[in-house]
Amino acid sequence: MKKLRSVLEGRTTIYHVQADQTVYAAASWMKENKVGAVPVLRGRQLVGIFTERDLMNRVVVPQKDPHQVRVEDVMTSELVIADAEDSCQTGLAKMQQANCRHLPIVESSTSSSPRLLGLISLRDLMQVEIEEKDEALKIMNAYIHYIPPEVEE
Repeated sequence: MKKLRSVLEGRTTIYHVQADQTVYAAASWMKENKVGAVPVLRGRQLVGIFTERDLMNRVVVPQKDPHQVRVEDVMTSELVIADAEDSCQTGLAKMQQANCRHLPIVESSTSSSPRLLGLISLRDLMQVEIEEKDEALKIMNAYIHYIPPEVEE
């Protein structure tokens, strides 16, 4: 089973916003980058995640001014995170248990604050599962259609 680290391979930028940014600035940035969720940092420390759902439920519906409200006031701060060395299956299980669609991936170290490596989505993990099942199907198909060479006597 693949590790969560492998899902992040090839990503050169760690998208994030700062906790003290306005919701308007964060939402504009999310639109420009075509993302539905973004990790929230205070300095370099991961403190939350801001999602489209947070925007709708905590800003738009309560009619708060996105130009005035700070991300830290409306973000999801009770985080579910995964270590880069966890399996994709473990990441998926964490997401299902927490009923969330985005999972910050960190690299644990001896320090008290793990380093953010990136954010993966449920779609990312479903793609990994599809690729693994596709590979298994190819192997089974080759096995089923295998014609052994004729043995000469």
